[in-house]
Amino acid sequence: MSTTDVIVIRITGDSGDGVQLVGEQLTLSAALTGRDVRTLPDFPAEIRAPAGTVAGVAGFQLAADGSIKDYVIRRSL
Repeated sequence: MSTTDVIVIRITGDSGDGVQLVGEQLTLSAALTGRDVRTLPDFPAEIRAPAGTVAGVAGFQLAADGSIKDYVIRRSL
């Protein structure tokens, strides 16, 4: 099994899907194992989505020394 120095995970989902909780738990777990962790939460700016966008989608990006996504987790029902 190979090792990697940089891992980027983006978790997205609709409002109420628990995206923030999953992102916070992943961040805490990574930090407790000694990894250098950076996060970038991304919330919709308006209550009503602008034309041409997906309504109610929030994202939480967890980056450990990188900016290219290695994994994307999409939560939808």
